[in-house]
Amino acid sequence: MLEIRHLYKEYDDIIIDDLNYTFSSKGMYVILGESGCGKTTLLRILSNLDTSDKGEVSYIDNKHKIKPKVGVVFQESRLMPWLTVKENISFHSKKMDDKDLNKYLSMMKLEKFKNSYPSELSGGMANRVSIARALSYNPDILLMDEPFAALDYFTRRKMQKEVINIHEKTKKGVVFVTHNIDEALAIADKILVIKKDKSIKEFIIKDDYSRDLGNSYYIDLKKIILNELGE
Repeated sequence: MLEIRHLYKEYDDIIIDDLNYTFSSKGMYVILGESGCGKTTLLRILSNLDTSDKGEVSYIDNKHKIKPKVGVVFQESRLMPWLTVKENISFHSKKMDDKDLNKYLSMMKLEKFKNSYPSELSGGMANRVSIARALSYNPDILLMDEPFAALDYFTRRKMQKEVINIHEKTKKGVVFVTHNIDEALAIADKILVIKKDKSIKEFIIKDDYSRDLGNSYYIDLKKIILNELGE
């Protein structure tokens, strides 16, 4: 589990205020909120790229606190331009063998591009590489900060489906940040809406849902979420 207790963060204004929540190790969580509500700040604290002013973040395994391996995927792919796709994926590990490398290349459908450089890739391909790199670290949890925000609609939909497939294959917990309600509805098991007053409202998606955003279940849920966001 990942536990957040009484988390508080302030810059010029209060960004996170007494935040409490527990993530399970295998859930697909989407954090949803308007720009400036603290989504990215929260993810940076969870990934140890930033610290809170107050409160605690604990990773717990069998009732023991552990130091987790955290994989992070940013909005920008942040690939090393002088390295090939396969070199970018294995960058963090000198011991990765060809079998493991090929597993991640295959998972992200990158086999034909393994010797390509980032400048030769489309935006969607670059995102695939950054996800493969994060997964190859074999993280306990995968954190994703609006990774598809810069992609066109069709590429974005493909990548959303890829994330769902990865989650189902790896059974790893995913915390995904977005400001796009349709994206949240398309991929989440649970949606966490950060409201204007900094509180969190949780929405649990039905197990038997079809991911068809045009059906009445999604339409009604979207209206409720928009109301929670004050829109």
